[in-house]
Amino acid sequence: MEKPESAKRRRGRPALPPEQQRQRLLDAAERAFERSHYERTSVQDVVREAGMSSRSFYEFFESKAELAAALARDRAETFVSKIAGVLISSGGTVEGIDQVLRMYLETLPVVVIDLEHLGGEAGERVRAIRDEYRNRIQGVLLEAFRQIRREGLIDEEPDPLAVELVIAGIESFSIRFHHAGAREELLALHPALLTAIQGLFPKYLS
Repeated sequence: MEKPESAKRRRGRPALPPEQQRQRLLDAAERAFERSHYERTSVQDVVREAGMSSRSFYEFFESKAELAAALARDRAETFVSKIAGVLISSGGTVEGIDQVLRMYLETLPVVVIDLEHLGGEAGERVRAIRDEYRNRIQGVLLEAFRQIRREGLIDEEPDPLAVELVIAGIESFSIRFHHAGAREELLALHPALLTAIQGLFPKYLS
């Protein structure tokens, strides 16, 4: 006698789509790295945190170093998308720059910063991603200035080298404070940093 259709169905929860499985591993890795630091966190720790299997891990990542790089890229991509949205919606005004600066200081991804200071393959991969996304942020800012120039609000765009120096300076400054355990002190410097940025670009941010 043939079993009813309902009896043929597999029991248990349906499998997550691959992208959701991958994201689950990334989120678990971030929690595990922040709790125990990268060096002391194993692949087994990550899959245990995610409630997944080691086999599932290796379907997405070849190694812990590749996972670290993917996590850095995921967080950097999210940040760049957010600041692009802010700058486009604000028209590149000082209010938009202020919001982006605050967002950066408040959401500086701790796990990415810690990974940058590692040696070996993980450190090299994450530093390369940091450099790539620093250039992406520069491009987003310059595009915002181009947009407000097209709207007739400024006569010329700022020097790309000056924008690059400002971004690199704030990044280096922020990382130094983070490693000194002085996050609150860094946040308190937000108004001074904004004033300094306005002073460097007085023709564009008023």
